[in-house]
Amino acid sequence: MVCPNVRDIPVARAAELIGITRGHLDLIIHKAGPTADLVSTKDKNRRFFSKRDIAVLKIAHVFERFGMTWLFAIADALEVVDTNPRPDEHVIVTCRRSLPRVRRKLNDREVNRLPVEEATLIVPAGRIVADLTAA
Repeated sequence: MVCPNVRDIPVARAAELIGITRGHLDLIIHKAGPTADLVSTKDKNRRFFSKRDIAVLKIAHVFERFGMTWLFAIADALEVVDTNPRPDEHVIVTCRRSLPRVRRKLNDREVNRLPVEEATLIVPAGRIVADLTAA
């Protein structure tokens, strides 16, 4: 199911849906710089988000905590959300010598068979998108 892209959610509610504070969301938008327009819109002095934007930022926040820069985290999260993941789909992120990178996608059944030989992050991207779409 595709996340709606109507930007009508204010900053405070967006931060609540992402699971971070408003100040942290303001900091993320500031760090994103010009790319912030990919995940929000500004009307006069107020910023608004869509459910798609919130899904991107929620997944990017997980990626950033694993060690990605915000620029890469937002870019990879945009790609994940825009491919419209199924509710049972997970994104696998591995950390090798350089920055963590999204490597592949798995469904619920395949996660148990995943051979973990290096630092690996499993993000339930499909469930995040589905939960925000249903909200």
